[in-house]
Formats: sequence, structure tokens, C-alpha cells
Amino acid sequence: MQLRSSLIMTSGRNTEPAKQSIAAKARARNYEVVKELGRGAAGVAYLVREMHNEQRLFVAKEIEQPVAGASGAHEPINAAEMDALRTMFHPHILTLYDAWYGGGSVVLLTNYCEHGDLETMLKPDAVLPCTTIMAILAQLALALDLIHSRHVMHRDVKPENIFLDKCELGGQLLLRLGDFGICKHLQRTEQSATTTTGTPLFVSPELVSGGGYNRRTDVWSLGVVMYRCMTSAQKLHTRWKS
Repeated sequence: MQLRSSLIMTSGRNTEPAKQSIAAKARARNYEVVKELGRGAAGVAYLVREMHNEQRLFVAKEIEQPVAGASGAHEPINAAEMDALRTMFHPHILTLYDAWYGGGSVVLLTNYCEHGDLETMLKPDAVLPCTTIMAILAQLALALDLIHSRHVMHRDVKPENIFLDKCELGGQLLLRLGDFGICKHLQRTEQSATTTTGTPLFVSPELVSGGGYNRRTDVWSLGVVMYRCMTSAQKLHTRWKS
């Protein structure tokens, strides 16, 4: 599928006269909404299919863009971040097939992973097999290595944002890191950011304290994910000084 984009940003402002429904936005791009998949702090995910090929399924994530000057739950996605995501073709990262802006929101079109997310694999009082844990660590480390090499911080690495493209009991496991709705594009790899964002149980101490942070905050979050995989614990019990 050829990547398309008609992403238009103007300082986070809505450039269209009226807010469109996701169904209308999808139809304008020759997609049809099948159902809602889930809601999060950064937006709503929908299962969509091509109107001329019903077998091709994708996920359309609609992310509301805050009005310029208003306080919002997240920063607006900008063209630099979209440009960075479009170049990330990797077996362990969701592919961005299409992106468009309309009615005060951005819609991102990515792979549909029918097996759900890593959170569905993590059961209370049930630790994953060692081979599965090692596969999860290796695949996520490769994904983070690529996005960090492109000067992008994910900032919300957690089981709900790690999708299962293949999940065979005792067999092949293929993960894809996704949901880049609050990612941050940097000018250089070691540059720091200061905006507080992410999921509280998985964010790093420096992000919680409100200080500057860099790509290592994603590595911390990966560590918390692996802690959950190895212990089945819902929380990481630790202490740090702010």
C-alpha cells in the first residue's frame, strides 16, 4: 500500500469550519469504519477497512488537537513528528500507512494486530515463560533502538501500546510497538524534553519530578514492562528522590 498524507497543521488550530465525524473523515479517504476498538487519554482507536477491498483492515487512531493557547492533556502532533514516523519501517513498529488532519484532530492509519496487545497476555499470578520474556525484550529493544536513532522519544511505552501481530501458544510471537500519539521529535539524540506526559505507572523518575529527560525515559518504561512480564506484578514498588 502506498503511503499517503495530507496532514495540514497551523499552530495547532482547527483549519476546517466544522468538526467532522470519524466516519465522514474515513469515507473521504476511501475507508469505512467497522467499530470502535478503544479509548485512551490521547484519542480513540477505530477498526476500519478499505471500501474497495474489505479484506484489508487497519486501525485509525483519532487524536484531538488542542486549540492554540488552551491547556490540553497532550501536546499537538506536528509535521516533524509525522515525517519521522513515516520513515520507520520496522517489523516491530506499527507502520504508518496514512495520516490526515481535519475537524480539529489528526487521524493516523496503522496496522491492525488482531491478537490484541501485550496487556492481554499478562495474567495475575501467571508469569510468562522465559523464552517468551526474552523474545519480548529483544523485539522491543530493537524497536526503541530504531526510533531513538531517528531522534524520536515514544514517551508512553506500556503493555497496552505493544501489539501482538502474531501470538502462537508455544510458538512464534511478533510484537509491534505502536501508539505514537504523544511521541516527541528531537533535533538530536541526547536532547532533553521537559513536558510531563505518559502513563504514571511506567514513566521514569526524572519525568515524574518535572525535570528534563531524554530517550532513557523509554528505556526505564521498557524495564517496568519487563518487570511486569517477569513477576506478574501490577506495580513497580520503588522509591526515588524528586
